[in-house]
Amino acid sequence: FWIAVITLGLVLLSSLLVLTLLNNLVYRLHTLEKKMSAVTKGNFNVSVLRENADELGRVEKCFNIMVSRLGELIDEIALSRFREKEQTLRALQAQINPHFLYNTFGIIRWHALDANDMELCKLIDSMTIFYRLSLNKGSSIISIRDELAHVRSYIEIQQHRYPGMVDIIWDIDEKVMDYYTIKLILQPIVENCYNHGRITKKKDGVISISVQNIGNSVVFKIRDNGIGMSQETIKAILSEDSPSNGKGFGIYNIRERLKLYFGNEGRLDIDSQEGKGTMVTITMPVCEEPPRLNWRDSNA
Repeated sequence: FWIAVITLGLVLLSSLLVLTLLNNLVYRLHTLEKKMSAVTKGNFNVSVLRENADELGRVEKCFNIMVSRLGELIDEIALSRFREKEQTLRALQAQINPHFLYNTFGIIRWHALDANDMELCKLIDSMTIFYRLSLNKGSSIISIRDELAHVRSYIEIQQHRYPGMVDIIWDIDEKVMDYYTIKLILQPIVENCYNHGRITKKKDGVISISVQNIGNSVVFKIRDNGIGMSQETIKAILSEDSPSNGKGFGIYNIRERLKLYFGNEGRLDIDSQEGKGTMVTITMPVCEEPPRLNWRDSNA
């Protein structure tokens, strides 16, 4: 009888130990599977917290080392791509449309024929502001006040080129003036109003520029009543391969820089109808301090 009892007890104890070991093994495998699933979705900030001194423990240790190294490699690749992209964008910022430059000097020459003309002084002042901000080799970050001064100078030059042909409407929230933004985001869009929107061909051409503080965001809106564009054109401009298809190079530049600094919080949207005009909206976070490059989110 006692032999049977002891045998049964040993069997039950052995079964309990086996079940415990199996449960522990299954739990660890399930945990490892969840961690691996997270890695396949791009999350490299995972690890197995407890590494046991057994065969599976060695697998867990190798998994932790692998994930750590993968995360480092992904960061290195992303940082390398970011630096390459940043250099490309800096080169783009340094470029000035030569036709615009030649037209501007033509205007100066034309006005120079009229001695003692104050309009010449105004034009030179506008050019000085425009080129000083455009060709500045310093930081890519400026105040919204300076960004608006830059686009004003561009518009004043165009108003000399097309006198009385386009009305400009300003709607600026004074609270945003000392916030920071990335530079050269407004002038290329206004230039598109003239070049692609053909605003000077309209008898009642209007460009409106609005900058408002909405919640925790600063919203820029540039609207014209030019020729507009089709939805297919908008789609091509906003596509990731817009530089290669020859459309929306300036827009692509702005979108990429918004992404580099603000990640998903920086957006550029286009709303347009053929024959009725176009509105471009730029949204970014309120920046009371100069924003920093956010290359991790930009590559998310």
